[in-house]
Amino acid sequence: MERERLAFERLLRAMHDVMERMAQMHGPHHDFGTGVPLCRAEAHLVQAIGQLPGVNVTGLAEHMGVTKGAISQMVRKLVSKKLVRRVHKQGNAKEVCLELTDPGMATYEAHEAFHMAMYQIVREYYGEQMLGKTEALTAAMEDIGRVMDEFERRQEADGA
Repeated sequence: MERERLAFERLLRAMHDVMERMAQMHGPHHDFGTGVPLCRAEAHLVQAIGQLPGVNVTGLAEHMGVTKGAISQMVRKLVSKKLVRRVHKQGNAKEVCLELTDPGMATYEAHEAFHMAMYQIVREYYGEQMLGKTEALTAAMEDIGRVMDEFERRQEADGA
């Protein structure tokens, strides 16, 4: 039991360290060379819009796993920063889609280059084991997410 507990504490420290380093790499307000500072969530929203041409707020919310209200709020910020624009879908005056402006596309491309640089290092590190390792790590992170969901559920049930 003690060995398990120590291993668990080591896992928590490792996760904390990785999260801290990821947060440092993304900001707090990184501009990706465009002069428009973005928080991590905004940068990832720009990335999602770039990857999903013609997406609307509902599709973006589903893709990102957040509420439409949260997406709408972030989209408003990105519109005010002139990185995103709302356009009516051709042939449907009611449906509004999102697209990147030229500075938004520059941000998207810089963010993609950032991810590609990280990918290249991970690819070099793991070599031929890349796919298996990343799949195993992803499964482990998803498991940890489910454990965190259960922890939160129990905390709420206990009134904490």
